[in-house]
Amino acid sequence: MPIFFDSPHSHRVLAALRRMSPGGRVRTTSALQRLAESLALTRLDVDEAVRDLYRAGLLEYQADSREMPVSGFIAVMKEVVSTPEHERAWARAMVAAGIDADTGAILHGLSAKLVDLSPQDMDHMYLATNPSTRIDEESIDNEFPFRHRFGFDANLTGRAQVIALKTQFQMTDVEFCSLRRSGQISIKRTEVRIAPDRLVPMVGWLYLLIISLTLLPSLLAIAFGPASGWKQDLGFMTLGAIWLAATWFVCKLHINPWRLLKQVGALPVTKE
Repeated sequence: MPIFFDSPHSHRVLAALRRMSPGGRVRTTSALQRLAESLALTRLDVDEAVRDLYRAGLLEYQADSREMPVSGFIAVMKEVVSTPEHERAWARAMVAAGIDADTGAILHGLSAKLVDLSPQDMDHMYLATNPSTRIDEESIDNEFPFRHRFGFDANLTGRAQVIALKTQFQMTDVEFCSLRRSGQISIKRTEVRIAPDRLVPMVGWLYLLIISLTLLPSLLAIAFGPASGWKQDLGFMTLGAIWLAATWFVCKLHINPWRLLKQVGALPVTKE
């Protein structure tokens, strides 16, 4: 598996060090100057290459704060040290994508920076850094970004209709998903359309009425009860938190999607 380096001279410096150290070690004080002279490189180029090889585990020495050898000997690895799994995966991805060696060397530094990102994080980063038109085209052609965006699977016809519907009414992904969760969008194998259901917001308002009537007696009992001040405050906060959480859930699932349909003009116009 090829190893990519930041310095373009790292491979030459490694080969030269292996020639200079038959026993696997070379003296630090003379090695760097000999490398610069034999390879016709500047000391800065040699230093960068040596640091590169040290980071890759191909050289061993006592390093200073700049990761340069301090004194003593430089040990040269005769065999290529196995690279971390994320670097091997990155190299395979570069080959699979048809990236040439020069471009792969430039992009190699990204592998260490992306090692802690999960596939979901990578998806988010990709969606956030590409134009919406391109993402829409790829979502139609590829089911994986589509599933990541909308949370369900659909065939090619269904994906195209979802994107067309979203574009027609200028909705965001979050807005489309909220309509789908509330049942205001009908999704079949070959048909995706808005299906307004007035019963959904009506049930939502009914839920809010029931919740409010259920909590009201408890609030009155706390307000006019014999409990001390801090106990009353605790009771008010507890019931208030329950009411707010229930209201938020009902509005999100039943009431707000209907308001969204009105805002985007998706409700049928009634004739007088």
